[in-house]
Amino acid sequence: MSRRGELIELRPVDRTNLETYLTWVSDPEVTATLAIGARPLTRENEQEFFDRATRSTATDVFWAIHSLDDGAVIGQTGLHRIDPSNRSASLGIVIGDKQRWGKGYGTDAVRVLCDYGFAELNLYRIELEVLEHNERGYRAYLKAGFTEEGRRRHAWYRNGAYQDSVVMSVLRPEWEVASG
Repeated sequence: MSRRGELIELRPVDRTNLETYLTWVSDPEVTATLAIGARPLTRENEQEFFDRATRSTATDVFWAIHSLDDGAVIGQTGLHRIDPSNRSASLGIVIGDKQRWGKGYGTDAVRVLCDYGFAELNLYRIELEVLEHNERGYRAYLKAGFTEEGRRRHAWYRNGAYQDSVVMSVLRPEWEVASG
């Protein structure tokens, strides 16, 4: 099952894209804003991640992000730590294709994923964390309807310095108003 936006389509992760994913997670520029950081990952690390992604459970749902322009896989996204009791989840995303950065693909993917979370999973709250230096990501989340809640001070160590983690969320009523 896939979900379409204006620029992207979310599709189940596919084993044929494993080499592409490995290229992304091996690029320090791509991983600079991710929780995994810039540590080198092996093919086995990525295979383990892929195996988890294809066994999506009640607590995690993974999607590949494909461009509607040419069908190419350009990133990954998902909802994690899905909590049906509290109707909440955490959102994660990476646009690994650097040629697509700053062109609205991430914002569109976040919108499609939130639509899925609220409509299909009956979530009330979707949250995320973004490193303070990730201005492009921060702007994309704001455009997608997220609100900054606060900061986890010096929560991440990157490039020889501590950085704040900005906590953001969107609630279902806010999403319904924003998405009309």
